[in-house]
Amino acid sequence: MILNSTIVTPIWPGRSYRLACPIWTTQKECDKFSSPVVGDCFEPEQSTTEVLNSFLVDCMHGRDCTYIDVGCSLGYFAAQAVALGARAICYEPTPVYVDAIQHSRKLNRASDESWMVHQAAVFPQKRKSSHRMSDAYKPCGVGRNALRAARGQSPRGWNVPVISMDEVLRGRNVTVLKVDTDGDDGALLASVEAILAARETSVETIVVELGDLHGLDAWCLANPSNYIRGRPKSEDVTKAACAHLSTYMRGAPFDVLWRFVHVHGYDAYRLNTHTAREIFDWRGINLNKRMAPAPYGLQPFFGVRGMRKLERLDPQFPLTKYPELLRWGQSFLLTRVSILPIASHHELDVFSMQRAMGTHRTWHHFQGFLNNGTFADRGLPADFNSSVYE
Repeated sequence: MILNSTIVTPIWPGRSYRLACPIWTTQKECDKFSSPVVGDCFEPEQSTTEVLNSFLVDCMHGRDCTYIDVGCSLGYFAAQAVALGARAICYEPTPVYVDAIQHSRKLNRASDESWMVHQAAVFPQKRKSSHRMSDAYKPCGVGRNALRAARGQSPRGWNVPVISMDEVLRGRNVTVLKVDTDGDDGALLASVEAILAARETSVETIVVELGDLHGLDAWCLANPSNYIRGRPKSEDVTKAACAHLSTYMRGAPFDVLWRFVHVHGYDAYRLNTHTAREIFDWRGINLNKRMAPAPYGLQPFFGVRGMRKLERLDPQFPLTKYPELLRWGQSFLLTRVSILPIASHHELDVFSMQRAMGTHRTWHHFQGFLNNGTFADRGLPADFNSSVYE
């Protein structure tokens, strides 16, 4: 049977690609991915799209890049990586999704070597040779009919081969690794850390979903009295109930994230998904007027290398406070690439501003004023309100 497909156009500088949908998906359903305006669908997630654009854009200009996707789903991020010039390696356990990914590979005229597709479940350690599954994540509802048909043929589900994260990474130089299995992502990240510690792989950038899957979410803190997920509308939810601490980082201890920062030299950033913070319109203006409180330990940055919002984890943030940051599922970016830019502006504008504020007009203060991260100790008046300029 011929699979329906659609054209996906990521935001700049991403390149368009053709995406095949699973069997029994109508053309209207498949077109959900072509445009958020036409399809009313949040997939592919904007924040991950921005990360791939930012870290794989050089692949179009001759850089040797490898993108590995653990939990490839329908393969849209792998297709984006290939369109950007990277070599993609997909791991997906769902047979009907694997068929669609392989069809996408043909539609985009990618070779088997430039886009490898493995039907397999990736585990932290290989403790068994196969794993039985009966369902999978259905992005924007796509894949529902295909999975229903698969269960009709095999009511007990299907067995898929199991490979370990060590087999995925050992001996490879990885440009971007994405881990999204909606399950043991933390345990898989712990395996990555152990392989890095053994110096058996090199991974430049990682995108991973972390946080407690069983608790409330950030929108509870944004408006607890109206938070009714799983509760009668009449039952009030207090901020204290929303502020529970996580006890489960998807199968890993909290010090795994700490070791990436303090042992392996990564910077950690929280992406702007499931955080109840800024929701930008097409002009870049925040429309969310009831944001959750800004969490302690995360410093916001805007417009960094095409990524609209990042929150950097302060390296001095104590490990004992990590459960407060990981109370619900959210995406994190871990990278060894230095991405924060040196601030600059025309000297006449900055000198004029400094003169109006009564600060010193020297080149040293001009540079330090823009890049030291604070207005403190720059000769400002004691009653100066820095929030006006931040």
